[in-house]
Amino acid sequence: MLEENISEAQNAARIFMFYAQFKNTSQQFKLPFKKIRAKSFYIKHKKEFDKLVLIFNKYRLDLTKYIRFFIEVLDKREKDLKTDLVSNASITKYIDWLKLLDKQDKVYKWFVKSAKNIAEDSIKLGYFSAKDFLRYLISNKKIAEYFVTGRISVYYFAAIPNFKKIIPKLDRFAKAELMKLYDRFELYNNEITTAFMRKTNYKANPIKFTDELIYKLRSSRQV
Repeated sequence: MLEENISEAQNAARIFMFYAQFKNTSQQFKLPFKKIRAKSFYIKHKKEFDKLVLIFNKYRLDLTKYIRFFIEVLDKREKDLKTDLVSNASITKYIDWLKLLDKQDKVYKWFVKSAKNIAEDSIKLGYFSAKDFLRYLISNKKIAEYFVTGRISVYYFAAIPNFKKIIPKLDRFAKAELMKLYDRFELYNNEITTAFMRKTNYKANPIKFTDELIYKLRSSRQV
């Protein structure tokens, strides 16, 4: 809720000052946001902030997230307010950025879902590691079945560094289904690496990630 006598546009100016002052700090939640006074700053850039609020209210976009994007991703400052704050180019980049984040969220969820499916089936079949379970799938020609039914995502396979070398050695049905991954392995690998890094701050290691799930599931069930 806005403080009394603080307009939405003036509050947007204060948000701008906050992120501009404390850019890239990991302690932002401790910073004195309420102590930031932005009245004179808002008056100086009233036209830009008033227009920004009108646009973002009209399209129901997150104003705070946009301002942070403007400063931290586009690397903009006060000198850029008049030319870039409400420019079509900046807002278009923001929309594209939101779409990218949404895609990354989905990629990460598909990876985690795959790991959970592998962990569950590993336990059912008596395996203690994801590597042994994947070997079972390969030797029993079940890779294609798991891929086609969505039990293992293309992004899970793409996170395995040497999996591209394995694809040509699979049975013909698996090779046919995974040929797109083979042709675009680097692209898929980059997408899961980027998504995983954003979510966890470390590189995806599907075998280790799944083995930890297997251990947790077995421990919780006292298997």
